[in-house]
Amino acid sequence: MKYIAATDGTVKFYPGRSTRRACLLTDNDNLYNDALLSAVKYSETKGQITFFDNKGKSTITWLYDAVASGTSSPAVASPAVSSQPIFTPSAPPQPTFQPRPEFRPIPESLISLRGDYRFVLPKINFDVIGNSFIYKGCNTHRIPCAFQNNNILFGQPISTNNPCPSDADKIFLNLIPSVSQFRRENNDVTFLDPSSQPVFKATTVVKKPELAAGIYSGSYATVQSQVNVNFDDNRFYFSGCDTNGFVYNAKNTGYFSATVQGTCNNFQNFDIYSSVINGATKYRNIENGFILEDDNGNEKARCTRP
Repeated sequence: MKYIAATDGTVKFYPGRSTRRACLLTDNDNLYNDALLSAVKYSETKGQITFFDNKGKSTITWLYDAVASGTSSPAVASPAVSSQPIFTPSAPPQPTFQPRPEFRPIPESLISLRGDYRFVLPKINFDVIGNSFIYKGCNTHRIPCAFQNNNILFGQPISTNNPCPSDADKIFLNLIPSVSQFRRENNDVTFLDPSSQPVFKATTVVKKPELAAGIYSGSYATVQSQVNVNFDDNRFYFSGCDTNGFVYNAKNTGYFSATVQGTCNNFQNFDIYSSVINGATKYRNIENGFILEDDNGNEKARCTRP
């Protein structure tokens, strides 16, 4: 390779001959050749000559040792290569697998609900329209009635006949035949049996025209009736019926079942409470007691501590 250099610092290199061998490794020959051919200026300092391209960027530097005769033996440094950022691909993040916690089912075991509670039936909403009591539950029931002073005479219920998973309808239907009288107390109406014993109490939700003295056409809601009940480890008894009660099973999984033993003529509406209890299949703990429910989670009764 030939070149022409001037004292003003300009230089020009011309291509020369080559052995033209095929190189399998990195082609430093071409890199060196290109660095010189792109040089247009040079700068000489002690021990080295640096060449620059037309943008003022250094392309290659020659290093040499000065000798006594004034001549020099240059040693060529590695060509200057524009620095490019080198990106080293990082390995993709590996997912971290956490071992699944071992599932250990809770061993099923019987438990005791021992204690004194207030047994509370759920609220029932019904309507009194004209000469009928109407309840809309799983089925719609219309019970004809006639008023005379404070007395009520009921006829046979007229009902739809859909199969029902819950027996809330049965509670209402069992309450009504026991009623023969009523008594108003402010906004509440107490329904009484023939011996003037309360069967249930209802509060007037929506009051419409008066049907008889003290009772109005409108919407009503039963006031939650309650009775004392005592649970021991596997039996429970309602207050006033200490000889005949129920045998029950309760498990830590929420299972509940109860079977009535005998009957109790001294306990008002024993059959109604028995029907409620027979429909309960599970229990759920609450802050001050527990709730009895059917298979669908419908509340059957609530047992709360005094």
